[in-house]
Amino acid sequence: MLLPKPESTLWTLRFKNQRTTVLLYSRPDTSFNAIREELLTMLQTTNPSGEFNGATIPSEADDIILGIPNDHKDLQAGWKEVEIPEEESGDEKRPAGRRRKLGGENSTLDCPRGVGLKDGAVLAFKFRSQSSDGQDHFMNGAKMDWDVVVPSYDEDYGVSALNAAFAQGMGGGRGTLRN
Repeated sequence: MLLPKPESTLWTLRFKNQRTTVLLYSRPDTSFNAIREELLTMLQTTNPSGEFNGATIPSEADDIILGIPNDHKDLQAGWKEVEIPEEESGDEKRPAGRRRKLGGENSTLDCPRGVGLKDGAVLAFKFRSQSSDGQDHFMNGAKMDWDVVVPSYDEDYGVSALNAAFAQGMGGGRGTLRN
């Protein structure tokens, strides 16, 4: 698979699952169906065993569920499933009863820009599996849980590492950090 040549019109989207982040280039108006197809192709290509983070990679892109953060500035605030707005627009100038559909598949809202994402946006993803009882179940058995681990500075470096930096004079002699 050839990677597209980066252009100023392409966005970098970051897809997270557990501790893994997958980067994909996409145009802002690419449909989520096409993005899921590209993500599936990438996962299948890089994981020939058919397993990704302990889960079986699905065979269809429709079995990948995308999520956006509840708060773009705080990824630990949780995730919600990407939903394409299905709203209608009624203009005062149009005759009563005449409305045009804005949302749905193949609309301008079925894309990263349409749901308010920007270049460098973070999305979560998980896999849907059909069980024998006919109900949908998601990875790790929880329907609304998103298996995303967001690293923190303390986790990576620890407060003790910061205190050591301060002790070595990097803190300007202002003391130590406390939890």
